[in-house]
Amino acid sequence: MRGKLPDISTAQADLEVRDRDAEQKGKSKIYADERRGAKYSDVDIGDTVLVKQEKTDKLTTPFNTTPHKVVGKAGSQVVVESPTGARYSRNTTWVKKYTSARETPAEEETPQGAEDSTPNDETPVAQAPEQSITNSEIPATQRPQRVKRLPQKLTDFVIK
Repeated sequence: MRGKLPDISTAQADLEVRDRDAEQKGKSKIYADERRGAKYSDVDIGDTVLVKQEKTDKLTTPFNTTPHKVVGKAGSQVVVESPTGARYSRNTTWVKKYTSARETPAEEETPQGAEDSTPNDETPVAQAPEQSITNSEIPATQRPQRVKRLPQKLTDFVIK
C-alpha cells in the first residue's frame, strides 16, 4: 500500500491491560501462597536465632549450634551477630528462632482440683505401706501365639 494507515490510539487499551494483568497476578500470588503454606517470618530484632550452615558431610547439622542475636532487619534481610562479635547478613529463610530449655516449661503444672485433699491444719492419716510388686507379678499383655506341639512322626518317642 502506498498510503498511510490511520494511527489508532492504544493508551487507553494499554492501561486496561496493565490493570487486568496486575489483578490476575495478585490473585495467582494469593492462591500459590495458600497452597504452599507461605507465611511471613516471625524473627524480630533482639531475638536469639540459629544460622544455617554449609553441609560438609552427612553428619553436619543443618543449623550452627551457637545461638546468634538479631541486630537488624530490613524486609526479609536480617543482620545477626555471633557471640564473638562477627556480623552476618542473611535472608530470613537462613535463620530460625532459638528457644532454650530454660524458656520451655520442663514440668507440666497440675490442674486445679488435683491438689492434695487434706486440709493444711490436719496431718494426713498414715496409710498402709505399699507392697512392692516385682516384674514377674505384673501380668504382661501377651500377643496371640500358635499352639506348639510335636510333629506326628515323633509321637511314639518319650521326650523329657
